[in-house]
Amino acid sequence: MCCSWLQSAAVCCSLLQCVAACCSLLQSAAVCCSLLQSVEVCCSVLQCVAVSCSVLQCIAVCCSLLQSVVVRCSLLLSVVACCNVLQCVAVCYNLLKSVEVCCSVLQSVAVCCSLLQCVAVFCSLLQSVTVCYSLLQSVAVCCSVLPCAAVCYSVLQCVAVCCSVLQCLETAMFCRVLQCVAVCCSVLQCSAV
Repeated sequence: MCCSWLQSAAVCCSLLQCVAACCSLLQSAAVCCSLLQSVEVCCSVLQCVAVSCSVLQCIAVCCSLLQSVVVRCSLLLSVVACCNVLQCVAVCYNLLKSVEVCCSVLQSVAVCCSLLQCVAVFCSLLQSVTVCYSLLQSVAVCCSVLPCAAVCYSVLQCVAVCCSVLQCLETAMFCRVLQCVAVCCSVLQCSAV
């Protein structure tokens, strides 16, 4: 009786050992499952991190592209500003050249005006000299005519005296002859003068 009970107890112990072994296996399986779940969670987290890293890399590439575009735009703006400054300088240079040309033209005009003024003064002096010369010629003619007129007057006075004397003697023909002689003499004297 005791032996059967011991046998049954031994069977129960062996069964319990099997159950304990199964429970330990199940516990280790549960631990493995939890580890696998943790690994799965870590993999999903790593996948999210990888996706985030790829997104961040794309953002970094876009930012670098935008920075290069900004640098190029700033360079282009600087070039445009330099071109505007150069255009302003070119316009100012052309204006200065035009002003210089105008000043040279005005100087030439001023020189021409001064020359014309000198010519006008010289012409007025020549006119004055011509007037003076004509006046002197008129005075010379008058001076040359006055002796002739005086001689003619004296000759005519003599002829008048002779004619009055001859009229008293009633010789009119002889008076005319003397008048002609007197006139000829006066003409000869004027030509001699």
